[in-house]
Amino acid sequence: MIDWRAGAAEAIANFNTRKRVYPSEFALLLVDFLVERQVVKVEELHRFLTSDFVETTLGHVTTPIHGPGPVPKVEGWYSRDHENETYRINPEFAEAWKIERRKADNG
Repeated sequence: MIDWRAGAAEAIANFNTRKRVYPSEFALLLVDFLVERQVVKVEELHRFLTSDFVETTLGHVTTPIHGPGPVPKVEGWYSRDHENETYRINPEFAEAWKIERRKADNG
């Protein structure tokens, strides 16, 4: 069983604890956008953002939740549907992310 809130809290904290290649505030906004929409066309993101920025941001969330390496195909915080070319956000993660972002913003 994954502790989604702990993983989301750690990911948020990690964005804010050290300098990143891309500004943390933009990375957090990208995750916020994905969480809000829950299904996003890959093309929609890559029209405005570089692939490197998107993949780097996703990786910075993946590591605190699942450890190093790829997102698990089952119970991952997100999945990429290659057939439909979409990112799909796990609803349990989405709820945890929203709660932890509110806490971080108010804390």
